Amino acid sequence: MKSRKSNSVDWPGGPLAAAHGADRLRGLVVLARSSGKVLGALGAVATMLALAAVLASPLPAAAQPGPRPVVTPAPPGAATVGRGSTGGGALSPQEEVILEGEVVNPLRQAYPLAVPDVRGEGEAKVLAEEASRVLRKDLEISGFFKLIPPSTFFFDYAKEGLSASSIAFQHWLATGAQGLIKGVVTTSGERAQVELRLYQVDRGMEVDLGLPPRQVAPQSLHREVHRFVNAVIKFFTGREGIFGSQIAFVTSTGKGSKVVGLVDLDGTHQVIVSRSNTLNLLPAWAPGGSALLYTTYANGNPDLVSHPLGSKSPTFLSQHSGLNVGGAYSPRGNIVALTLSKDGNSEIYLISAKDGSVIQRLTDNWATDTSPCWSPDGSRIAFVSDRAGSPQIYVMNADGSDVKRLTFRGNYNTTPDWSPKGDKIAFTARDERYVFDIFTVQVDTGDIERLTQDAGHNEEPSHSPDGNYIVFTSTRDGGSKLYVMTADGMHQTVLTEKGSGYFTPAWGPAPSFQEER
Repeated sequence: MKSRKSNSVDWPGGPLAAAHGADRLRGLVVLARSSGKVLGALGAVATMLALAAVLASPLPAAAQPGPRPVVTPAPPGAATVGRGSTGGGALSPQEEVILEGEVVNPLRQAYPLAVPDVRGEGEAKVLAEEASRVLRKDLEISGFFKLIPPSTFFFDYAKEGLSASSIAFQHWLATGAQGLIKGVVTTSGERAQVELRLYQVDRGMEVDLGLPPRQVAPQSLHREVHRFVNAVIKFFTGREGIFGSQIAFVTSTGKGSKVVGLVDLDGTHQVIVSRSNTLNLLPAWAPGGSALLYTTYANGNPDLVSHPLGSKSPTFLSQHSGLNVGGAYSPRGNIVALTLSKDGNSEIYLISAKDGSVIQRLTDNWATDTSPCWSPDGSRIAFVSDRAGSPQIYVMNADGSDVKRLTFRGNYNTTPDWSPKGDKIAFTARDERYVFDIFTVQVDTGDIERLTQDAGHNEEPSHSPDGNYIVFTSTRDGGSKLYVMTADGMHQTVLTEKGSGYFTPAWGPAPSFQEER
């Protein structure tokens, strides 16, 4: 049985795919793809990359991997819990799957969970329907639960209340559920409240999550559902959830314009941040989530701007002639790494996050260097360079020293995103069938793992703030949509179910719910 890390002799190879060409090099590609034409310096880069790819010899085709094991968490341990207790329910140690001597993934069982509709009367009915949808979507995305189909609810559960004594646990157990979530939405004047509770069906008891309900504005009710799901995940896994965080993206508005927007992790509450009458590309978050960096053509040149969230207008940060793209804040937020072509070639620079003044040029090479990405501790930067003849992932110290090539398999590897855990970098690679898929590479060893396959083009990965999930774009359903997967690739869920044309997602910081009080 082959390991997922060795399911292919090599993935990319052969001539450059005509439908994609050189526009897959992040920062340069998205500019070319979005503007519909190749600009100045970009034309030379595209030509160089195309020639390099055409001259590359095809590599052996990949052996197709066998079916992947379903990866979901085990049920909680035997800790005593109940309303008023302080006991946790962390997952017990897991059996490991060993493939050719390497640990690939823990083998886990889905926790069967029943989630009947959240109840609400009168004005609260619409809010209850929305709460039900958000609740189920969050639980689905998490990858930890198997939701019991409502069609198996053979009894009138609407007669039950929220107290454990009013619930017919034997009926819920007959549906196959081990856990149960029930809830009700009420309104009072201009405020709303959702009360959600978790029960362990096999024990006939309610779990104390230490999360009393609170009244909020109706438009914030969905965030209360996110807060509850995070508490459920912490009970079962011992780690904080990330629901309530936002994802920045780029989408087309028609007539050649592209805008930067935000979407909640459940795929709803989309808002547009940038102006809509020009090209706005490659969003990146400021630490803490107070602002977005992105490149705009508002003045005819690809300039880098910082856009405080809540503000109507951005502040121009870098306006050098040529490319000002791929901006990435350092973890401390005082420095921005980006690609500039002001000196005739695309190189990586550091600029001040305050005034955009150039601090240091990090690369000085005849090749194209782009897509800078900081390590979580700010000591290193990953980037893409074609200095070896094809786009590959490299790593250097934050001062530009000790440059090392990280990827050696394949001849088209781009869009690096460093995991917040610091151990891996996710990236996009083109395989031997000219299909783009997402892989990870171990920073210390260079070991490669494939996360997507046989599901359209999958690109532009971005890690969640805890490193346990990855958002990416996929064309598996036709147009380019946003998907979320667990960091091991085993559980993948569509995020934007309606519409298409989403690009370059960037996951924001961990959620904060203090403002909802």
